[in-house]
Amino acid sequence: MYNLKYRKIPDKWINGLPIGNGRLAAMYWGQDSQDILTMNHERLWRGKNRGREAEPVADKLPLLRELLRKKDYFRATAYANTFFGGRGGDSGAGPGRIDAYQPAGNLVLTYLGQKEAYESGLDIEKAVAYAKREGQIRCDFFCDSHDGCVMARWQGVGIDAKLSFVRVDDPEAECSVNYTTDGINFSCRFICGINYSVKIRVKTDGGLTVEEDGILLKDASEIVCSVNVILTEDDEREQRLDFDNVREAHSEKFASYMERMHFELDVDAVENCYIDERIKAVRAGVPDDKLQELYFHYGRYLMISCCVCASLPPNLQGKWNEEIMPPWKSDYHLDINLQMNEWMLEGANLSEFASELTDFLLSFIESGKKAAKNLYGCRGIWMPLACDMWAECTPEAFGYAVWVGAAAWMAQPLWKHYIYTGDLAYLQNSAYRFFKEVALFYEDFLEEDEEGILQIMPSQSPENRFVGAGKVATVGICASSAIDVQLAYDALGYAIKAARILGVDETEADHWEVLRGKLPSFAIGSDGRLLEWNEEFEEEQPGHKHLSHLYGLFPSDIFTPGARKKEYDAAVKSFDYRMKNESGYTGWSRAWISNIYARLGNREGFYTQLTGLIRDFATESLLDIHPDPVKPGIGPDIFQIDGNFGMVSAVMEALCSYFDDKAHILQALPEAWKKGCISGMKLPGGHEISIEWENGKARSVEVIIGFAKSLTLVIDGKDIVISGNVGERLQVIHQ
Repeated sequence: MYNLKYRKIPDKWINGLPIGNGRLAAMYWGQDSQDILTMNHERLWRGKNRGREAEPVADKLPLLRELLRKKDYFRATAYANTFFGGRGGDSGAGPGRIDAYQPAGNLVLTYLGQKEAYESGLDIEKAVAYAKREGQIRCDFFCDSHDGCVMARWQGVGIDAKLSFVRVDDPEAECSVNYTTDGINFSCRFICGINYSVKIRVKTDGGLTVEEDGILLKDASEIVCSVNVILTEDDEREQRLDFDNVREAHSEKFASYMERMHFELDVDAVENCYIDERIKAVRAGVPDDKLQELYFHYGRYLMISCCVCASLPPNLQGKWNEEIMPPWKSDYHLDINLQMNEWMLEGANLSEFASELTDFLLSFIESGKKAAKNLYGCRGIWMPLACDMWAECTPEAFGYAVWVGAAAWMAQPLWKHYIYTGDLAYLQNSAYRFFKEVALFYEDFLEEDEEGILQIMPSQSPENRFVGAGKVATVGICASSAIDVQLAYDALGYAIKAARILGVDETEADHWEVLRGKLPSFAIGSDGRLLEWNEEFEEEQPGHKHLSHLYGLFPSDIFTPGARKKEYDAAVKSFDYRMKNESGYTGWSRAWISNIYARLGNREGFYTQLTGLIRDFATESLLDIHPDPVKPGIGPDIFQIDGNFGMVSAVMEALCSYFDDKAHILQALPEAWKKGCISGMKLPGGHEISIEWENGKARSVEVIIGFAKSLTLVIDGKDIVISGNVGERLQVIHQ
C-alpha cells in the first residue's frame, strides 16, 4: 500500500532508496549504465581513536567557578573551553578524536550498453527496493530482516553486465578485492584501526568470466547476489541464494512491525504517484496531505530498518553513509539528535528496539565514571556532547563540549521505556543503574551558593551563545542554564521514583529529593519570557535552531497548563519569540518545533511545520536534510535522520498528547485533516489507543488496557477516566 515510486532511478546517493536490518544497511542508486548498492555495517567505525580517556583537569574547576561567580563570562567561556572543551570543534588545535562512521563500499553492476531506467521504487511495507529498465530488466533489493544479508537480483532477457565491488579512495586504508567464479571477496584494514571484509556470493544462469576488475556476466536471465559485511566471527552468516524464499520470509517479518500501527487520512488523493514530482508540487504550494501520511509511515520504515537486527541505536544518519569523512562524522550527538531519534519508539509500538539504546548507554558507564572524576572530580557518570560507538567519554569539540547535561538527557528515554512497559526487571537491572550514576554526579557537582541554591557550574544552552560570552567559542558558558536546571530536575526525579518503586536506596532517594528542591528556580525575564541562561542576556541569534531552554515544554512536561502555569506561559512566550525570529532552518529543528506546537495544541503551527519540513527539507526519497552549515543554499545538503523520526513523534503528539498523566485526544488535529484514523499507538501505562475522527471531532476512541489498568483521557476538554483488566478492550466513544 505504501510505496515511494519514481519515473527514474536515484542519480545521487542522497536521493537513494534505503534498505536495512540494523546490522547491515544499503542505499540503492545509480545511473543509466549502473546499479549501485552502497553498503554499511552499523559497527564499521575506524577504530583509530579507541581507548581514549579524558585528561585530569578537575583542579581547574575552582578557578572556572570563581570566574562565573564574578560574572566574567568572557573569561569563563575561554577558560572552560581551554581546559574542558577538547581539541576538535572550533579550536583549530587538531582533529577531535571521535571516529567517523564508515561505508563498507559499493556493489556495482555495470551494464554493457546503456539501459535507460523508467521506474524505481521502495515498498516500505515489504521493505524491498526495485527498478525497471529497458529490455525488460527488473532488479530487486532487500536487507534480510532475519539478521541475514543484503540480497540483490536482476532479471531480464540476455543481460550483459559486469559486477564489481569498489570503495572510495582512502589514504588511511589498505584494501584488496578478489574475483572468483563464486563471487567477490573484499578486505580492508584501517591504518591504526579495525579490519573488515565483504563477502559476495553470486549465482547466474548466464555466462560468467572472471576478469581483473570484475565478473563478466553474459546473456543472463537472472543474476542473484548475497552480500555480507564481516567485522567479527559474529557476523558470519549462511549466504543463501534462493532469493524468493528469503524475500518472502523477510517481508513477512518486516510487515509484522509495520502493521502494528495504522494511520490514514481520508482526504482527496493526489493522482500523481511519483514522489519527486509530488514534492515539487508541494514546493509550488499544492497541498498534499497524503504525502504527509506517507512521510509518517516512511519514518517508521526507517526506524525498523535501523533496528530490527541491530546492536546499536541509529546515529546521525541512521545506518546509512557514503563518505569516509561524513558531516559531523555521522556520530552520536547527545544534545538533541540521538534523543530525537528515540522520541517515536515507544508511542509507535516499537518498544523492543529501545534495548539498543539502553545497552549503548550502559556501555558508557565505566568510561563515564573516569571522565566525571578526571574532568570535574565527581562520582557518577559524565557523558560527552558527541561520541562514537566506542563509548568513550571525552570532550572532543572545543566551543561546544563544556556541558554536563548529556547523561541527564539520555536518562529520559530510559525512564520513558519503563513507564510504557512497566518492566520492573528492566528498571532494576538496567535503567536504575544509569539513573543512580547520573544522580551521584549531581550530588558532587552541584555547587551551593551564598543563598543555599545549588548551582550548575559550568553550564551552557546547546548550541547557543549570548552577547558577552565573546567570540572565542560558539557556545556561551554560564551558571545554571534553563535546560541544565530542567534536566537535573528530571534526572534526579527518575532516580528518586525508581528507587522508591524498587524499594532500594531509601536514604539516597531522600537526599536526592533535597537536592532537587534546592535547584535554581525556572527563571522568567522582565518581558515575561522563560530565560535561556542564568541572566537576562541578549541572544546573538534570537532565532537559533536549538530550543534547549524549552525542554520543559517538550520532550518533558515540567511546564504544562496544569503544572507550573506561570512557567508554562513564560516558555510559550519564549517559544513564540524564537519563531518570530525564524527558527527552524534545518529539518531536525523543524521537527522539534512541530512537536512543541503539537504539545501546545496549536493546530495551525503543527500543520505549517509539517508541511514546511517536507517542502523545504526532504530529498526526493523523503530523507530529512540539514542544509550545508557553511554554504546554506549553495553547498550540498546533508542527510540527517532525526527529522524523519522527529516528525513521526510530532504526528502522534498532535493526535494524542500525553502530559499531566492524561492523554489529550486530537488537541492539535489540523483543520485540513477532515477525516482519518490512527490505531496501534501506545501510551504510558502500556495502554494502546485507536482514534477515528471527522470534522475535528472524535467519532471513535478505543483503548486496550495496559499494565496500569486505568487511564485518564481528555476529550473536548472533559476528563474521562477508564479502568479495566490488562488486555481488556474498552470502547470510550463510538458514534
